[in-house]
Amino acid sequence: GSRTWLAAAAIVALLCSGAGNFLLYNRLHQVNDRLADLENERAVMAEQMQVQQTSMKKTQDQLAVVFDPNKHIVPLVGQVIEPKAAARIYMDPSTSDVYVDVLSLPKPPPGKQYQLWAQVDGKMMDAGMLDVADNGEQLQRMKAMPNATAFGVTLENMGGSPVPTLSELYLFGQVG
Repeated sequence: GSRTWLAAAAIVALLCSGAGNFLLYNRLHQVNDRLADLENERAVMAEQMQVQQTSMKKTQDQLAVVFDPNKHIVPLVGQVIEPKAAARIYMDPSTSDVYVDVLSLPKPPPGKQYQLWAQVDGKMMDAGMLDVADNGEQLQRMKAMPNATAFGVTLENMGGSPVPTLSELYLFGQVG
């Protein structure tokens, strides 16, 4: 009698407990999966935010250069080879830092690269290679050039030249 009933009740309780445990285990797995998904989403968002902060910092740095009232602005105008070419030099008289803002230059052909030159004591000095990319990188920091009286941009072989190829002069401007 009652013993059989107790055994049956115990088995039913055990089965219910097993089913309950199974459901709990499943629920725990779902929660863990969801947590992992959220953690991945958080990591992706943190990465995107980092990229945006870096981009914003770059923009702020560029604006700081452009709006610095102490910077000398030297307009570079297109020469015979490309009259529509244009760029601006921002020069810091106290540090001689030079930044170039390319406004318009044709994409260089393969194996060629633009080079910035500074006229110092009547000599043309290499002021660095220009990175004319399509990535909206407007302002580029070049080599510091104390006492520069003019700037020019020529098209040279990749990596640059020790002397400017004047037949390939795209831009030129005198320091006001």
